[in-house]
Amino acid sequence: MKTDFENIYDRYSPMLYGIALQLCPATKKAEEILVLTFKKIEKQNLSFDNNKPLSIILIKLIIETAQDELSRGKTRCNFKIKLFENTPLIHQLLVQQNSVANYCIDNNISRHQALLNIRDEFKLIRKSSRKNNKIEIKPLMQLI
Repeated sequence: MKTDFENIYDRYSPMLYGIALQLCPATKKAEEILVLTFKKIEKQNLSFDNNKPLSIILIKLIIETAQDELSRGKTRCNFKIKLFENTPLIHQLLVQQNSVANYCIDNNISRHQALLNIRDEFKLIRKSSRKNNKIEIKPLMQLI
């Protein structure tokens, strides 16, 4: 039986690697960012919890990791993520660093409705990335 960490890797690594490549087109650096992100995930002992939007947590984590790593060196980065161009709520949460609570107040909707909107936007992203997925994901153990 797989651990939560292995399940998170299997489910989210393609999306996170795609984001890392968009943030830093250099393949080796993107892989390094992915590995560091999964080390943080393991250290924080993140798991699937129906009350928490794990996708948002993981995306924020890879963006933070990329910012930390890329600011240390002279690697150029791109924090415009094409993946979120058609998802206004996720864009606000990740790029503009708006909170779900503030989004609910600003748009006069419940937290439940906001989470449903996030779920729908992630479905749209998954559907879109499956059509355009040309990214080869290496097993994590090969990267570490």
